[in-house]
Amino acid sequence: MIIGCMPKAVYAPLILCVFFLPASKFKSRKDKILFKGLTAIAFLGMMSTFVLPTLLSPKQEGDIRGDATSVATQMSYVLGRPFAYARVLIENVKDTFVTYGMEHSVSSLAYMGIATQPVIYAVLVPLVWISDTYAERKENRVFSIKDRSVMLITIIMTICLIWTALYLDFTEVGKTRIAGVQGRYYLPFLFLLYLCFKPSKVKNEYKAENYQMLVMLISCGLFMVQLYQIFLKGCGL
Repeated sequence: MIIGCMPKAVYAPLILCVFFLPASKFKSRKDKILFKGLTAIAFLGMMSTFVLPTLLSPKQEGDIRGDATSVATQMSYVLGRPFAYARVLIENVKDTFVTYGMEHSVSSLAYMGIATQPVIYAVLVPLVWISDTYAERKENRVFSIKDRSVMLITIIMTICLIWTALYLDFTEVGKTRIAGVQGRYYLPFLFLLYLCFKPSKVKNEYKAENYQMLVMLISCGLFMVQLYQIFLKGCGL
């Protein structure tokens, strides 16, 4: 998880999920202290690479693709008017959450754009999320309220860091609509978010092999459609 977060330090809060593992997961108290100590150091180290340079020596200009940007000016606004910025942050997240969390994230093809039928993916993923109960049925694995709370808090922290990073570096000074955030930025924690709200009362009695084959056939079929429409037809091949 640490290696996966290295390219983008904004995902560092996700590391904290393992910090809250119960004592029963460790052979001894010494192992628990060592593991959680190293986890805390890794988290603080990653956050320092992202937060400290911005706080101590913010750049006068942000991303050149963001036109009239200034990290220093944006940072002074965030620190000087935290409640006003919190409102901007909440409104931006709220207005785009459904689109990014259910549609653009799972149908994003990066620089090739969005899949031609994003609504299909927005429906397929929640259906699988609700109906795939085989692991829980086999091993009785159900997240506790504490587990779900910890995961949800780390996800919220990550979302705030993503939007704040783009506000500082990519959004023009004076704008209240944060620019640069894309649905694919939600992918690293999207399925963890789904697990936080996975219903425990739904039971799928369908044969596991047939269920998995059906899901894979649908997924591969959708992939082939996008391969033709976006990459082959779209590129004139």
